[in-house]
Amino acid sequence: WKLHRRLYNDAFKRDAVSQYQTTQIHGTRVLLSYLLSDPGSFGEHFHSYAASTILSAVYGYEVTSAEDPLLRIVETADDLIVANAAFTNVGLISALPLLTRLPKWLPDFGFRTTIAALCNSISTATITPYEHAKAALSNGPVSASMVAGILRKWNDSPPSDHAEAALKNAAFTAFVKHSRQTTSVLLSFVYAMLTHGEAQRRVQQQITEALGADRLPTFEDRNSLPLVDAVLRETIRWTSVVPINIPHSTSADDTYEGYLIPKGEASNRYTSLDIFHDERIYADPDTFNPERWLRPDGSISDDTSYAMTFGFGRRVCPGQHFAESSLWLATATILTMFNISKEKDGDGNEVDSPPRWTTGLVSYPTDFRCSITPRTSGPEAVLRNMEQ
Repeated sequence: WKLHRRLYNDAFKRDAVSQYQTTQIHGTRVLLSYLLSDPGSFGEHFHSYAASTILSAVYGYEVTSAEDPLLRIVETADDLIVANAAFTNVGLISALPLLTRLPKWLPDFGFRTTIAALCNSISTATITPYEHAKAALSNGPVSASMVAGILRKWNDSPPSDHAEAALKNAAFTAFVKHSRQTTSVLLSFVYAMLTHGEAQRRVQQQITEALGADRLPTFEDRNSLPLVDAVLRETIRWTSVVPINIPHSTSADDTYEGYLIPKGEASNRYTSLDIFHDERIYADPDTFNPERWLRPDGSISDDTSYAMTFGFGRRVCPGQHFAESSLWLATATILTMFNISKEKDGDGNEVDSPPRWTTGLVSYPTDFRCSITPRTSGPEAVLRNMEQ
């Protein structure tokens, strides 16, 4: 676990993520093109953006289309991992390991079939993109990626089988953790802007004042756009994208506020949903209010409590900084380029489209519609300026 963690952290720690900015900028540019040509499929575009940027950052692999074969391999494994049936079965095995040794003649209602499919899919998704990245590195220069960077460090001393297995697993874990949660935050962001038009207009005004009308935001603009950070933080808090935590076991007896947590006990003592909507911490918690994250002078505050969605302590998500920067660039660019509003019927009346919120480890709005339209008369020209 420690080696797995170190490999993941070394590739995505705060001072390492800048090497992936080219990947993030390219992914955002493609996202804008998709939104311009087919705004109604914004959910699919967000998923493509999240998946393609993390595949590039982890494996140096450039996705060519939504049907890219390597993308389908890792997405299939990801889908099986988060599917309720698969997750329930994995949980049962963790609690009752004897289930793996049940006689084959005993009816299991599809239990063994589901687990076998999950294991086979994960194995394929762990090995295939890694071998692709390894082969690409041996054939010449490649773009910055987690796998390439670590393999270069190992160039003079070939890794043990254990170390290479840890790298394969850490790389696939990075994809799983980033892809779905990034998509979820972006969907929640669009819904927040759809239902809070005044907040959208305020942040767009700040963007216009800082950038003018002839360019898109870059990472260098972040300090000039505190409201974008505030909107992103409030989206994470207000919608509680990861509403519950995965239980973890204590490595030793622990006492917290008078409660004994015995060694080895699986503990699930909090949910971010409860904390993010606790009125003792956040005034009027059910209200979407980005300004709660700003100082009186309008600069972004030091309050980083929103980051609990990435976990705590030594188990905090190592990909937090990459995820935050990817989300910031995407939200800032979308707000620069587009207005998000309700659709209108043939008579010009706004049409409400209430979402369906997913349940499980990740929660986000789905099955809702909105109008995503260019703010400027020449968005294609803005994209061309970005390419220069």
